[in-house]
Amino acid sequence: MTLLRHIFLLLILGVFAAEYSDSSSPNSVFEGSNEVPESSGDDGAAEEPVEEEPVEEEPAEEEPAEEEPAAEILVTPSLGLISGADVTVTRADGTAIEGATGTLDANGVVTITHDGSYDGPILVTVTGNDSATYFDEAAGANLPMGSDVTIRAFAPSPVTEIGVTILTELAAQVMDDVEGAITADTVSSVNDAVRNSLAPDLPDILTPPALVSEENLTAQSLGTSDADSYALRLAALANMAAGDDAPAVSILQQLAADLADGDIDGEGEDGPLSDLEYTAENFDSLFAAAVDLAASTLADADLMAATGTFTVTLDANVLEDVIAAGVGLPDSVVDLINGSDGGDSENPVEVPVDISGDYYLTISGEIVTFGVGAAFEVTIQNILAPSPSDTAEITQVIEDTVEGVSGITNLQITIINNTADRIAFDVSFDAQQSGVTVQMNLRYDYVPAGTTAEDSGDAPTDDSTGSADAVSIDELGLVCFVGEPTAATIPSSIAGVYHLNYSQANSGGPYSDGELVHFTVGEDGTLDINRQTVLTTPVLCGGNEQEATWKDLDTGLIYSLSSLTNGFNEINLGDASGSSIQFLGQFHE
Repeated sequence: MTLLRHIFLLLILGVFAAEYSDSSSPNSVFEGSNEVPESSGDDGAAEEPVEEEPVEEEPAEEEPAEEEPAAEILVTPSLGLISGADVTVTRADGTAIEGATGTLDANGVVTITHDGSYDGPILVTVTGNDSATYFDEAAGANLPMGSDVTIRAFAPSPVTEIGVTILTELAAQVMDDVEGAITADTVSSVNDAVRNSLAPDLPDILTPPALVSEENLTAQSLGTSDADSYALRLAALANMAAGDDAPAVSILQQLAADLADGDIDGEGEDGPLSDLEYTAENFDSLFAAAVDLAASTLADADLMAATGTFTVTLDANVLEDVIAAGVGLPDSVVDLINGSDGGDSENPVEVPVDISGDYYLTISGEIVTFGVGAAFEVTIQNILAPSPSDTAEITQVIEDTVEGVSGITNLQITIINNTADRIAFDVSFDAQQSGVTVQMNLRYDYVPAGTTAEDSGDAPTDDSTGSADAVSIDELGLVCFVGEPTAATIPSSIAGVYHLNYSQANSGGPYSDGELVHFTVGEDGTLDINRQTVLTTPVLCGGNEQEATWKDLDTGLIYSLSSLTNGFNEINLGDASGSSIQFLGQFHE
């Protein structure tokens, strides 16, 4: 019996242990913090288990939300390596971007951090201070960069890296004059205009250049990468002012003053500039020599071999390129392009104007059918003016305003005036009209409704360099190749409009070879050239009744038209400004 009692007690204990164990454990019923109670021994009774107070679980702490990663701009300015200068990044209009400031380190760079919320055009400004220095490649030494020295760069958007150089500062000075809101396209157009003029071999003037310092000035380590080529070009510009105390800063100041009128011509806002290290005539050769000098210490063999591609484009006018791209500039800047008198009568710059208003249009000229010209004139009121530089739009205007015209080919457009007060242009083209092939030579003249070309202040006689006032034969002076001058009469068969191409025989004239020039010959004896110069007092020379000759007293040029008796043939151009007449070329159809 005793054995049976012991077995029975063991079974009871086993059941209790199973029920009291941590049932949540997947591994063992004995796993957990609760223990099986010990037997009392003699009476075999088991003690009741002590229940533990339930523990309240504390809520898990929430992990902080991840912050948006900051955006970064690596700024690499160069006048040579600059250290210690202050750098700010703002919106293009100068509005601050929070936290976007820094100082250039000893390696000449700084990473500017911003929150990335702004994605429009930016302005990066690098300004010297009492402790800033730059390594001048021409001087071969570190020079102080005071607070009076600033270089800037505009970028279309917050790029990840950017160079700030002499060239970007020149572009920034053009940006200073831009009218209206600054857009990404505006910035790109201005930067590209400067690049096209002073660094046509570079893809982008915002490219971060390699930095030249004492360590690599004579290492011949620059290769043919864009960054290295850019560095060599900047060093060459500094070399052009090697005789100055701070060559890199000096050449920047000289170029900025010279480019005020858009091109490298030795003239600025107030006329000819003094104290330049170059002239318009020798800039090319001085720059080439400066490139070779810089390459002799900086360039490796490959870059040395490529220095022949380092060119400048002096016939490109930065401001004209900017205006052609649709960027608005004030009249005062446009006047600098056209000359201090406010306009170059031979090549007026086209300025985009507001063409949304109503205009009064006069179309005049001639239509030539089977070799016979007929005068054409029509007026249209309350019409929108087109953009004279848009060929497709002008083609549509012609088809809309000249009845029956289609199939326009060989269209040539010559802009005469493009201001809000007057938009005028000449067109010459071939077309079909009512099934017949015709040639048309027309002038489209738009003025605001209620005014005339004369009211606008831009009428042809106002733009002319010659005078429509009659002068005496004696006042003409030297005018004939052979014989003495006598008065000429222009027959009605010769009067009309002629669109002629210039064929140059000798240099010295104002016209380029192949240039299209428009002449209007009047029965009253006037010769109108491009609606800008009106000459009077035609003469016969030595009794030759085949040819009438006019002289421009302002330029000394003479224009000899033939043939008065057999029909129009050509106009010869000569220079009578000296003691004898020099033949320059011919105008012909």
